[in-house]
Amino acid sequence: MAIDCLWSIEVDQNWKVRKNQKCGPEEFYCEDATCIHKDMKCNNLFNCRSRFDEEGCK
Repeated sequence: MAIDCLWSIEVDQNWKVRKNQKCGPEEFYCEDATCIHKDMKCNNLFNCRSRFDEEGCK
C-alpha cells in the first residue's frame, strides 16, 4: 500500500520575539516579548498571542 502525504507548515511572520529589547517605532508590544506592526493593533484580528492588541479598541 502506498501512502502519499503532503505536509504544510504555516509560519506566522507577524510576530517578532524581542528578549530584553523594546519594539521599534513602527511596532506594538504584545506583552509576551513579541512585537507586531502598529497597523495590526485594533484591526479586529487577534495578532498578539495574548490577544492584547484588540483590548481597549472601539
